[in-house]
Amino acid sequence: MVSCMTVWNLKSWQVSSIDERIRGCERIEMDRVLKTFWWFIALILIWQGLELLIYHEIQPRVVDDIMAFLYLPFIYKAVE
Repeated sequence: MVSCMTVWNLKSWQVSSIDERIRGCERIEMDRVLKTFWWFIALILIWQGLELLIYHEIQPRVVDDIMAFLYLPFIYKAVE
């Protein structure tokens, strides 16, 4: 599979296939974003389940929200 970064390193005679490869890269990126979203939701559900198990209630905390959003770049990088 051709990576998205190699699209920009093509020769001028390959211009006709650049559009197709860019569209392929957009699809790959969208798949990656969707996988990141689903892993993020799974992480949140696991965290809430642990709070229910330990505290017998879901406690909304700002720190939990901040930490969840700090995990996003790591999840995005891990999903490939």
